[in-house]
Amino acid sequence: MTVILVNDYARINGGSAKVAFSSARGLAGRGHRVVLIAGQGPVDPSLADAPGIEVHCLHRTPFQEDFRNLKVLRHGLWDEEVERATDKILEGVDLREAVLHVHTCRDVLSPSVLMSAIRRNVPVVATAHEYQFGCPSGTFLLTDEGRPCGLRGLSSGCWKTNCTGGGLPSHLWLRTRQAIYRRRIPEHLDYLVFVSQYSLDKLRPYLPPQVPASVVRNPYEAERLPGANPSQSDAFLFVGGLVAHKAPVLAAQAARLANVPIVFVGDGPERERVKEANPDAEITGWLAPSDVQSRIRSSRALVFPSVWFETQGLVVQEALANGIPAVVSDITAATEAVRDGETGFWFRSGSAEDLADKLRQLRDGALADRLGQAAYQEFWSSTQTLDRHLDELEAIYQGVLNMRLAGASR
Repeated sequence: MTVILVNDYARINGGSAKVAFSSARGLAGRGHRVVLIAGQGPVDPSLADAPGIEVHCLHRTPFQEDFRNLKVLRHGLWDEEVERATDKILEGVDLREAVLHVHTCRDVLSPSVLMSAIRRNVPVVATAHEYQFGCPSGTFLLTDEGRPCGLRGLSSGCWKTNCTGGGLPSHLWLRTRQAIYRRRIPEHLDYLVFVSQYSLDKLRPYLPPQVPASVVRNPYEAERLPGANPSQSDAFLFVGGLVAHKAPVLAAQAARLANVPIVFVGDGPERERVKEANPDAEITGWLAPSDVQSRIRSSRALVFPSVWFETQGLVVQEALANGIPAVVSDITAATEAVRDGETGFWFRSGSAEDLADKLRQLRDGALADRLGQAAYQEFWSSTQTLDRHLDELEAIYQGVLNMRLAGASR
């Protein structure tokens, strides 16, 4: 089988790329030919020389870097050059047993990257790593207000609401792009993959009724270590970008209210506001993965205060895998992984006071250890290994190929 993967970037810039590249290496290791079509480099070292993987980087410019560049914006709506380049790549592929799987085509690639496969009758599978199927910005978030948006994507209210806080060109461009996508692509999809039941339920009203969909959770690949001892640390931990929708300022405020130490692993535009909210907070900046894991294992609990829905929350998985309880916003998909009061806590989204109350409770070391041990046991009893992830993908690929063959026979 040939699996053609589509991703905006050929480098790891977030969870979706990490999952895409892990599956690429795993599928190649199982004897499949893997072709990655990426919008922008550089190529991740783990892919550059990997046997069975060929990478085609199209060297495009991210659309939203400059809303004054009309050529770039036009390519963001529909990029004929990428369509022709994809055509040329597919000419070198035996398409009789080929599947195209798109992970992201939001920042660099337009939906035109799929058209060559659609014209050639290649089955197309798409993974919803965000909420792009329903929301023009992919988040269902009112950025300036720091709360979820209750409007239906592309409704009249959606067109009137500047949810991202950008200028009018950005606002109109995002919605125009979404309208083009909905008109040209969904009816041609053969299968939709979601990383959580939570995100599938949120997007169900936007899904084509004839397209099958299921949940394939992201794989956890780290080595299993003995469970940590949360009671040995007093410091709470935030891991991620210091950006408004991740709510780091809320975490800083709650830690100050609860009179507990907090460490922020990450960086971003909210850095100064975090320090203003809690001058005692430690901000490490970005760290290597091994150092992040060390920080997680030496914390009292993970704080995950995001004010947007998220689709899974990989860092929550990492905390639970190490026996560290997590305190998560009650509107996020991370609630699927955390049982309230048993493996961590849920708190009322946007409430520093309610988050602070949960942090105070976890000052009890015995409680933190009990929740951490339960989290560890539950995680490892049902963890999504890479092998299980690949098994589920192969079953989907073979299923859509069989459906196409059956249709051709008829």
